[in-house]
Amino acid sequence: MQRTAMMAIVSAALLTGPNTSFANETMSEMQCIEVIMAVSKLEMATAGIAPLDEALTDLKEVQRAIPADVTPPVDNLISIAKSAQKIEIGDPKHPMATGESQEASLSYQKALAPYCPDFNLED
Repeated sequence: MQRTAMMAIVSAALLTGPNTSFANETMSEMQCIEVIMAVSKLEMATAGIAPLDEALTDLKEVQRAIPADVTPPVDNLISIAKSAQKIEIGDPKHPMATGESQEASLSYQKALAPYCPDFNLED
């Protein structure tokens, strides 16, 4: 996810008021923001913009907030970020060049969307 997209998500989250129709399975706005920010940092690590070790530390800190069915897509993003560390940006084999990173990101967003309905993650 690009830095501007991440900032847009956070800005939208901060501008939206509390949702009065929260179901029991939704996450709080703060939990959503924390998870989205941690995963965004992981995606930036995939792009070579952020250190992978910091991204993994941030994810570990919010792991308790990640719903069980969102964990596999996040684990896939972690795997992709780790593999990307060994490949130069611009190399046709890089996960961003192959589309693997984008596909994994969409999968994560679709999995997280029901838990963070105010964030329009599926748009």
